[in-house]
Amino acid sequence: MLPCFCNLRKVGPKYPDMLHSTSESTVSQATLLQKTSKLGAEYEATPISSDYLVYQAIGVGCFGAASIFLSQHIPSNVFTVLRLIDLERLSSSQMEDVQNEMKLSQLINHTHVARYLCSFVVGTKLWALQPLMHYGSCADIMHSAQPFRNGFKEPVISIILRDIVSGLQYLHSLGFVHRSVRAKHFLIHEDGIVKLSGLRSVVSMIEDGARVKALHGHFTGTVDNICWLAPELLSQDLSGYSFQSDVYSVGIAALELATGEAPFAGLPVTEIMMLKLRGHPPVLMKKDDGEKDGQISTHLSKVIDLCVDPDPSRRPSPAKLLNTSLLKVRKKVAPNTLKDLLLPVVPLDTSKLNVAETGLESMLEALNTTTTEIIWT
Repeated sequence: MLPCFCNLRKVGPKYPDMLHSTSESTVSQATLLQKTSKLGAEYEATPISSDYLVYQAIGVGCFGAASIFLSQHIPSNVFTVLRLIDLERLSSSQMEDVQNEMKLSQLINHTHVARYLCSFVVGTKLWALQPLMHYGSCADIMHSAQPFRNGFKEPVISIILRDIVSGLQYLHSLGFVHRSVRAKHFLIHEDGIVKLSGLRSVVSMIEDGARVKALHGHFTGTVDNICWLAPELLSQDLSGYSFQSDVYSVGIAALELATGEAPFAGLPVTEIMMLKLRGHPPVLMKKDDGEKDGQISTHLSKVIDLCVDPDPSRRPSPAKLLNTSLLKVRKKVAPNTLKDLLLPVVPLDTSKLNVAETGLESMLEALNTTTTEIIWT
């Protein structure tokens, strides 16, 4: 079992103190993020917090304003991941990012793109719920499971990238640029399906009803994602950036999956930017423990080289990537192949969760006073 999901415990389902806040501040915040449409057959009724059992916290995220819990939808018995976002801790730009993420989640419907089941406001907190991804993210596995500290073997990488590029192709077809393609946003379900998350960084290429040729300027997550971002996104010149910037990130993420760390990781932000703007190829920093990285095959190396080409026009589209010999493997493998390849790591067993007496407010207070590993952001 993944260490980040060990010893999770649940608390009672009802929190009356959070259901009936009518302060002026609450009303003004609630108007910024209205209840979204239901996105599944099991959410026919208007979602309310009393429909959920909330388990022990598993992380923090959303600019530090969200506490993340394992939860369970009582009517359907479906396990979910709850992001409890404190709206009062968000700046206006952060609020806009979250609002756009919720709206985008209502528009998309693809097997390999993670979306929210529902979201609703209780008091000054936004409850945003996603299906539980029982393995966590690829980054979680590499950071916590000893067999994968130095990355995955190529069969695993092929399956992961095939699903991720498929989801990316779908987003591009709708006119969206993802801008945060990285292992932290590659989530694995218990059935072996990989989904692309990180929708808060997504931006549309559609303006005033027409598709623009390029986008310009940095965004909220530029610094956090700088190792994965394409040079043209960082340069801020007149050429701007487009869908092909995501393809560059796919190449960086492929290296991350193969070696356990992203190229340029550990360097100062300014140095990373200068290396990229000068066309320097991605480089891996020397590991402190002296361990060697796994071998990168010719097929994988070719895909990486194509993706990280400094010239965006020479990078392949997601459709062409899916036709490379490396990524065609997904069509040939059985549904449970990825689960077998990830052994000894196994998905979270929700049947072994134990009841605890700790309340939600107590867990929130503990999260605010301790350092918690960021699992989903």
